[in-house]
Amino acid sequence: MKTSIKAEALVFDMDGTLLDSLYYWRNTDLYAAKAFNFEPNKNIKLSEQPGSFFERVKNYVNLHGFDHDLDTIKEELHRVAIEFYTTEVTPKHKAVNFLEHVLSQGKRIGIATATNGRVAKIALEHLGLLEYFEFVLSNDDIGVSKRHPDIYLLAAEKLGQSVENTIVFEDNPNCVRTAKNAGFRVAGINDRHFSEEENKMTADIADWTAWDYEYYIELFKA
Repeated sequence: MKTSIKAEALVFDMDGTLLDSLYYWRNTDLYAAKAFNFEPNKNIKLSEQPGSFFERVKNYVNLHGFDHDLDTIKEELHRVAIEFYTTEVTPKHKAVNFLEHVLSQGKRIGIATATNGRVAKIALEHLGLLEYFEFVLSNDDIGVSKRHPDIYLLAAEKLGQSVENTIVFEDNPNCVRTAKNAGFRVAGINDRHFSEEENKMTADIADWTAWDYEYYIELFKA
């Protein structure tokens, strides 16, 4: 039997949670090749490169005969990301209905994303979603990744609510764990671009889990 969820503030991840956009992040090697116009060498794996996300991409690109600095890598990846978001991405099933539903209940909502803030705002604005949210926080604003709870804690603070009265919506099992360990209740969203094992991890850690927002519309009945 479903039980209604009570909370005054909701914090949403963007990619894979609110938007059906994980393809880009699961195929960054293809988009890096597109950005810098080269044919990928099958013997060079982006996943095997050291460092942070952009450092891995930098190493991957430069192993294909380039000598780009980190700023150039970021600029070009953001360019192709914006093209992707504005031509190929749609909201998750019933996500818009859910946002309208919880806003009609007077809940306060914000975005906490690992994606660059400027890119995220362009993506959300293109889909007509930016106006729904009080703010868009990105890892760039915080200075640490979502392996740390800082972005969720700041989001709850900006929404004027305690951790206990804030629910985090996330798809990535590592991020779900971060939010849970910080004391948040977590609404998990499964995604087709995650493996069965990863989706199961999300289901095991989160308080609730669903493939789309139809389930959550029912759970958030007044």
